[in-house]
Amino acid sequence: MLFSKTISQFFQQLGYTRSRSDSTLFTKHDPKRGWVMVTLFVDDCLLTGTSDEMIKELRQNLIDRFSDKLTWNSRVTSFLGVACKQSDDNKTFTMSAGAKVRDLMEKLKWKEITLKRGGAKTGRKEFTAPTPWCAEFSNIKANENRTLDYRQEQIKNQFRTITGTLIYLSITVRPDLCPYLNKACRGQADPKRLHIVLVERLLLYLNHTVDHGLVYRANGNLVETEIIGPLSRQYPELKRLADTK
Repeated sequence: MLFSKTISQFFQQLGYTRSRSDSTLFTKHDPKRGWVMVTLFVDDCLLTGTSDEMIKELRQNLIDRFSDKLTWNSRVTSFLGVACKQSDDNKTFTMSAGAKVRDLMEKLKWKEITLKRGGAKTGRKEFTAPTPWCAEFSNIKANENRTLDYRQEQIKNQFRTITGTLIYLSITVRPDLCPYLNKACRGQADPKRLHIVLVERLLLYLNHTVDHGLVYRANGNLVETEIIGPLSRQYPELKRLADTK
């Protein structure tokens, strides 16, 4: 709490505006030089903007105020478990969480529990799926009393841990999980067959799309046209970004 207050005061003294929608986000706009945006997580700091001069000034201010031992990376490769990659021409920026998905599968011993479930007949389709949907969802009541198989029992035993990871993925780089995950999380306290099968299908889908994520483009992307545009009428900091794109 003390550091949060200190860092907030530091940025505001430098002329940065703290976002009303996200207390860890600070922006500064100079009509002549451009803009800089900063987001924080504990002692990790992510900087971006249109002015190299303003970014350089901020880095020096951080060193002067906090430590000359701060380390910097000119290009972000990962942040909070999310892999980041910027194209050489700076026109695309991709974000994915393949490492976190693989780590989840390893902790679950996905291959082992799937083999125990399917035995010698286990094929690729038992490990992955191109979509979370399955035929069972078309008649939920008819299947609600079916006995869980070995893999489903293992999922039930670790239900909260799995859904916690899935929630993190869904709010960072995998929004495609949300429709199914929303229904699955209703069984947190006492997961029924439907909730367990929903999570099982999401795991199959994730195993099929391990490195899928988000791609941001410099121009004409949905973030610009569908998010920044409409919200800029409500939030001044986004209005300035829309004006200086």
